[in-house]
Amino acid sequence: MTFVNPVLAFAGLACVAIPIIIHILMRRRRRPVPWGAMKFLIEAYRRQRRRMNLEQILLLASRCLLVALLAMALGKPVLAGLGALAGPGSRTLYIIIDNSLTAGLEDPSGPPGTSGDRAIALDRHRAAAAELMAQLDASRGDRAAVISLAGPAQAVAFPPSAEFGGVREAIRELPLAHSRADLAGALAILSDQRDGAAPGGNVWVAILTDWRAGSADVESKLRPLAASLGQVTVLASKPTTEPADNTWIASVEPSRPVLLSGADEDAGGSLVRVTLGRSGPAASSAATTQVRLTGSLRSATGAVVQEVELARGDVSWRAGQEGAEIFLPARPPAEAATRVVSSLPFVLAASHVGPTADLLSIDDAQSRPIQVRDRIEIAVIDASDRETGMNFDRYSPAQWLSLALAPRAAAGLSRADRGELRVEYVDPRRIAPGVGLAGVLRTADAVFVARPDAIDADGWQSLRDAHERGVLLVFFPPAAPSSPSWIDAMTGALALPWQLAREPLALNTPQGLVMNTGGHNSLLGALAAEAAELLRPVQVSRVLPPVSGVHPSDVLISLADGRPFLIADDGLPAESAADATEAGRSPTQRGVVMFMSAACALAWTDLPTKPLMVPLMQEIVRQGIGRTGGVSSVPSGVLPVISGGAAEIVKAPTEQAPAATIVVGAGGMPQSIVRESGVWVARAPSGAALGAITFTPDTRASDTGLRTQEHIEQWLTPSLGPISWLQSDSGTPQRAGEAGSRLFQDSRDLPAVSLPLLIAAACMALIELVLARFFSHATRLTPADPNRSGAASQPATPTRDTGARAA
Repeated sequence: MTFVNPVLAFAGLACVAIPIIIHILMRRRRRPVPWGAMKFLIEAYRRQRRRMNLEQILLLASRCLLVALLAMALGKPVLAGLGALAGPGSRTLYIIIDNSLTAGLEDPSGPPGTSGDRAIALDRHRAAAAELMAQLDASRGDRAAVISLAGPAQAVAFPPSAEFGGVREAIRELPLAHSRADLAGALAILSDQRDGAAPGGNVWVAILTDWRAGSADVESKLRPLAASLGQVTVLASKPTTEPADNTWIASVEPSRPVLLSGADEDAGGSLVRVTLGRSGPAASSAATTQVRLTGSLRSATGAVVQEVELARGDVSWRAGQEGAEIFLPARPPAEAATRVVSSLPFVLAASHVGPTADLLSIDDAQSRPIQVRDRIEIAVIDASDRETGMNFDRYSPAQWLSLALAPRAAAGLSRADRGELRVEYVDPRRIAPGVGLAGVLRTADAVFVARPDAIDADGWQSLRDAHERGVLLVFFPPAAPSSPSWIDAMTGALALPWQLAREPLALNTPQGLVMNTGGHNSLLGALAAEAAELLRPVQVSRVLPPVSGVHPSDVLISLADGRPFLIADDGLPAESAADATEAGRSPTQRGVVMFMSAACALAWTDLPTKPLMVPLMQEIVRQGIGRTGGVSSVPSGVLPVISGGAAEIVKAPTEQAPAATIVVGAGGMPQSIVRESGVWVARAPSGAALGAITFTPDTRASDTGLRTQEHIEQWLTPSLGPISWLQSDSGTPQRAGEAGSRLFQDSRDLPAVSLPLLIAAACMALIELVLARFFSHATRLTPADPNRSGAASQPATPTRDTGARAA
């Protein structure tokens, strides 16, 4: 039991001593007065002393109890048993507050007009957290901590502290993130901390969120709270029942990661696939949404240097349709490509601007870096004798590759200068002394090696250096018989896991080709729609197949009998950054390496003469270079691996946030997690821009659909136990099936019992009065003797015995 007014209660209880003191003072000895009849009274007193002592004790007890009841009534006592959530001792409160993308949803019941002036869900969560904090008492040993729910969950004010001012400030300043809610991570932080509850105290965990479909991943598994926390009472916001509409941009996917600008529309243009989603009541009706595609050139500080609108288009929604997509053409202006050559990043951005039902503005746009160039430099390494003319059956592999890569260029292979893919023939035997292969490949974006057997040890080192710089390498077996030593040189220099056959294999029956639909096949994704038609006429009669070390995901195209035909190592680490570091492999992205098991010669395959040859080589170049361009796009809250040897990533200031810089540590890992969407630029130690990385809104949190209380209970209860639900609007808690009074109950929350105590005090006063009257033995003389003169008409004088006087 506690008191609302403990000072008055204790002062009043101290007054219980007053009747006792009076009783003691009344018992002090008096000076005896001789009286003749005294001996008769003393004799009567001795006979009734035991009864009179009992009467004195009863009167004293009733008067003490009366004072105690009055004191307790003034102190307003609170009994813990009257509240479902109350408990003795100090309290440790952990507030898990939702600041994820879903918490940016505007209040559907707010006033119409400028949406920026409306309150958002995070404001309600902050208010509920402030009400929780107002009920704590630092003098009693209460403590509080705050964990933000935006993924990955973060300990904002931790460990639990009695410095409530700092905790309240952390709640007020908690920013709205653009990542998805991470309840599992928040509970892991809570369980991993070792402070627990204060000795003799209690632990409360309050989860403040709306439990919408985007913030409650009910399919994920939650970690049970650690036993070291002791007995935990879990409070949670009651799932909202307010419907809300939202339309969002889910993704921006260019068909090619490299855009070429300048020569002609067909060569440089690309289609951009924009995916949209919507939820809420408006999804049940037809609507139209306008999508705008823009491109912006970024400086080394991340600031916008130039921005152009590339295309617009309308998306027509059917009633009940929740997902849609639109393809928009993207072709940056030529001046943008010229400036990108000097390493300025280019960023595509798609946003919906048309009239549409939308109460969550954070996810209205998505951005993605992309490479824009005026040309691509390709080196073709071949030591075959070149022949000109129209005798296609005598074309060398380098000639076939040049025709496929630059089909509008002249067939002469001194240099194909026309077009946006610029091809240069390199004969290792004719490289000028002192230049070496490294000097020739210094400006190359891609290298096609048709004669790997012609490369010496220095040449393999040059290819390794190019590979580490992100250059695309494509290898073919020599068309003519040669020593297999180049196989070991290739796999050793490039640290490839593949093991190739030592001798070419002549197939008894020519084999057709099949495109793999999984693994790294996004490299050839643009060909997927026409793959069956393009692959059908191709026949392969001789191969140098891989025999081991090829993962199924490495196979892009295979022979009809299942043997790999085109394999790729895409330069991305298959393991985590930590595992890669332990294995000695840098987790930064290297160049893509490909190997085709047939030489570009008609004696091996008729692929060079088939329609597949040109689009296949074009996609290999564009997709392969795009994978190694030092650009990336990840959802907010995801820790990326920054490629290209970046020392830091920077973000230009905006109206909402100042400029920011994050140091990139060893292995390309940023030292801080970015939870807000935006465009960052990776910079070298010299300050030069290496590429852009965009952190996008995590649209997994964009679904504003409703979850039922029963659904959430089924998800939470196995890990957290019984849940005490808080009313969403008023901040009033309610245990499932029971009524609660506030967020949690203490001496200020539970109903005081002053009125019952006052009633009890009044009853005790009446009892004391009756006892005092009865124990005084006061009587009235009755007309018992009719012979006594005046006895019937004169009232008798009341008398009090000695015991009564003592009382």
